[in-house]
Amino acid sequence: MNLLSRIILILLTTSMFITACTAAPLAQTNIPTTPITRDTPIAQVVQPTKPSSATPQPTPSVLPSFPPLTGYLGQGALMNLGRGKIYDIAVSPDNSQIAIGSVGGIYILDGNNYHEVRFIETESPHYIITSLEFTLDNTYLIAVAAFRSQFDQHIYVYNASTGELVKQTVFPQIIDSAPGTLALSPTEPLVATIWHAQYVNVWNYETDEWIYAYNTPGKESFVHDIKFSPNGDLLLSNDKHVTLIEPKSGRKISNFTDIFKDYVWNLAISKDGMMAAALERNRLVIWDLITGNEITSVESIQFTNPPMYYPDIFFSTDNKTIYTASNEGILIWDVKTGEQINSITVFADNQIFVPERISLIDNQRLITATTDQTLVVTDLNANRTTYNSYYFSGYQDSFSLSNSGQEFATIRRDANSVVVYDLTTGQIKKVINGLSKPYFVRYSPLGNYLSVFDSQGGHIYETKTYKNFCESVGSIYSQDEKLFSFQYEGKLFINSLPTCKTIHTFKLPTGKAHMFLMEDFKYLIEANLDGSIHLLNVKTEKIDKSFTGFSSDYPLVKTSSDGKYIAQYDDTKTWIWEVETGNKIKEMSTGSPTFIGHLVYTPSRLLINIWDLDTNKALSPIRLPLDKDATISPDGKLVALSGYDYKKGISIYIINAITSQTLYRYSAHTQGDFPIFNISFIFSADSNRLISIGDDGSTLLWDASH
Repeated sequence: MNLLSRIILILLTTSMFITACTAAPLAQTNIPTTPITRDTPIAQVVQPTKPSSATPQPTPSVLPSFPPLTGYLGQGALMNLGRGKIYDIAVSPDNSQIAIGSVGGIYILDGNNYHEVRFIETESPHYIITSLEFTLDNTYLIAVAAFRSQFDQHIYVYNASTGELVKQTVFPQIIDSAPGTLALSPTEPLVATIWHAQYVNVWNYETDEWIYAYNTPGKESFVHDIKFSPNGDLLLSNDKHVTLIEPKSGRKISNFTDIFKDYVWNLAISKDGMMAAALERNRLVIWDLITGNEITSVESIQFTNPPMYYPDIFFSTDNKTIYTASNEGILIWDVKTGEQINSITVFADNQIFVPERISLIDNQRLITATTDQTLVVTDLNANRTTYNSYYFSGYQDSFSLSNSGQEFATIRRDANSVVVYDLTTGQIKKVINGLSKPYFVRYSPLGNYLSVFDSQGGHIYETKTYKNFCESVGSIYSQDEKLFSFQYEGKLFINSLPTCKTIHTFKLPTGKAHMFLMEDFKYLIEANLDGSIHLLNVKTEKIDKSFTGFSSDYPLVKTSSDGKYIAQYDDTKTWIWEVETGNKIKEMSTGSPTFIGHLVYTPSRLLINIWDLDTNKALSPIRLPLDKDATISPDGKLVALSGYDYKKGISIYIINAITSQTLYRYSAHTQGDFPIFNISFIFSADSNRLISIGDDGSTLLWDASH
């Protein structure tokens, strides 16, 4: 977080704290004491939800408002592009706040207009908020955070009005499995949590007492979900049965087994405490909590993901219906008959989303986090989207930085859209919708065009308005952007821009593995399995030159940007020819070359070898601190790579390519689902800025000019 953001947050927090109620002090350990009081819970009277139409109604796109906060910003980073993955959603009892559990902290949204009110940072960017819930009296927001590399978990108690940390504790045991799920008692200051997926612990956040309430009968037995009933009893799912216990003593009240056929995942309890519902792998079961008798069940439901650890089942406020998330949308079931009485389609910007996490804001609004991390608010009565945001981001399948360094395009996993960020503001400039499973995105050399591949083919957009003007699979552009090429059904096509007309067609001969174009489109390079390499003159469509390389099942060829040199390579070796003379000038015992001017860089363990092709001499290698893949800046002066430390998480190294000295080391990226081991780097064309993309989807912009 930059200085200005911190000042704004301090002023906001101070203002809100002054208006807060005076509270009695509570003893705590290790952190400064902040008052805690417990007021009498206020019952929220909500009208029953009216089922909505199952037919989605197209509405104008609701553009996400520009959020003032960007979440955790690592030391030295300019921007955090994307809010991170959504792990849980909680709505305050008075419906005024929506809390989003993500990487590095909690985003608080206004419950009415969905603007971000604040970002609550955890003590480390490597913690992920896996579960969170407001207390019934709206006093506290309580969250579980996990640091997956050390497998420890924390519980944080925040002031729900100010976001101030009131208290925290660390789980008394080391965790070595899935992140924790919490449940809050409506009658006492108790937090129930799952640890090791085999035990249920209960923490009294007023007295700091830990209670071991439940443990599974064996090492192969697991607890999947926990829910408190209105009277304070605790319901938990364990393998193929569900148990109701008294949380402070661990005494079993009831054990429900006969009504289940498979492993039980998520749980829900009716608002009156009389009924419970559970999800098996493809089955919904509703039963009477008093008698243990099954009320109804629904077979063969295709749930999302499956629903393990997801809060994707709940009773309506009148206890007459059940909501569940499925691959077809949000399904609504009649509690007594088990009939599907309606469905809610998560629909925005003319596309349908798959829900992953769902929560009621009130009796008229439903908030959904989709599998591609789009946040959607749906009007239940009209079944239409009233708000959607693309600022949260998960794993990225493909990304590209424009040559100007002003725009960054990315495809999130499970998304049917491309999100384009404006790097001068950090805002989302454009969301390209209407795609079908896009998997590749690339800017043209000058940044005037953007190519996107999806399951239907290829599309080219001009980047002033991002209008789709060419239905073609163009991915290789000439440096002047007058031409582009693509391969299709055994042929290579060269088309003109902006007309998209085909001006050359080359048939790929049988036995040829690949064809490549030089950046100036002067030669078409034909790389054969037997090692022969031919240079076809694009204008005459005849072979001008041939080289004898090494045989390969997957021949790879790369040329220098000035067209003077051509290299054939694999993981273990590189052969380089001078195009004009046809002379082979170098054989190197390392692969994956990078051309920068007249220099060629090839990586080996802890080194990047450098060869001056104009003088045919080796230069001093770049010595790396870690055996990791490295990225070289376009001017050849900087090297970026990442390293992992189980205590500190990911570090980013910026190295002087001439002296091999480490200029900067940043610890910034978040952890996500699993510890990050790989970070991809993209330098801007002028080498002044750097984007780092973690394999959890976290994306940071850096100033590399200094």
